Amino acid sequence: MKVGIPTASSIFGRIPSNVSIIQAAVANSAGTVSIGEDTEPSMAQLGSSGISVPLVTLDALVAVGAIPVPTVTKVELEGAESRVRAGARSLLLSARPRLFLATHGWHQHETCWRYRSSLSYALSLRRDGASDGKYEVVAIRK
Repeated sequence: MKVGIPTASSIFGRIPSNVSIIQAAVANSAGTVSIGEDTEPSMAQLGSSGISVPLVTLDALVAVGAIPVPTVTKVELEGAESRVRAGARSLLLSARPRLFLATHGWHQHETCWRYRSSLSYALSLRRDGASDGKYEVVAIRK
């Protein structure tokens, strides 16, 4: 299996000066992980085969100053939303950024909805995924 990671500029064109690209996978723990091909050409799967990339948490990136504390986050990870959430607990509790979250599947949607509610976020359903499992939620600090 051949997996290639295109450069950010080949995907996005000219990158604005206020944007930094970090070539890593974001999850609930640090380390390394393999990323392999998916059935969709625009997606990849974390797993045991493919290319090895660093695995980071949002909490750690903020703590070491690798990224500024965000005021807005957008998460769309094809079913791994809970893993990113677990690696951003301190960020969500302290900075309380506005969240745009796309969840895939009823279980991920409900799990993420309950978690955000427990952190006193006001939640709004932007897209009901009852028919296809693709939900979109906006979460704003109360």
